[in-house]
Amino acid sequence: MPLRFTRCPENPIVVPGLYDWRRATVFNPGVLYDDGRFYLYERAAGQLRPFHCYIGMLESDDGVHFTHVSDQPVFTPEMAGSKVRQRVTRAWSRSTACTI
Repeated sequence: MPLRFTRCPENPIVVPGLYDWRRATVFNPGVLYDDGRFYLYERAAGQLRPFHCYIGMLESDDGVHFTHVSDQPVFTPEMAGSKVRQRVTRAWSRSTACTI
């Protein structure tokens, strides 16, 4: 018998916001079920430029209503060895130059 999936009527289950590191977008969720609890891992970004991804972890008793286990991501670019750089863009006009 083929496996059938039904979209949750409370979709979407997770949305961006709440913390700076996940303010712009959340995507690629994956869920583990262990000992009666659901654990959702999400990929998130606080802004689109520069785009740095973080992994957040949420938990749930019913698989629909999730809460974060921490206000901090469980995995960051720095933990993977990345050096996060500040990007500087210069906007020029005839009379002034400014850093954005």
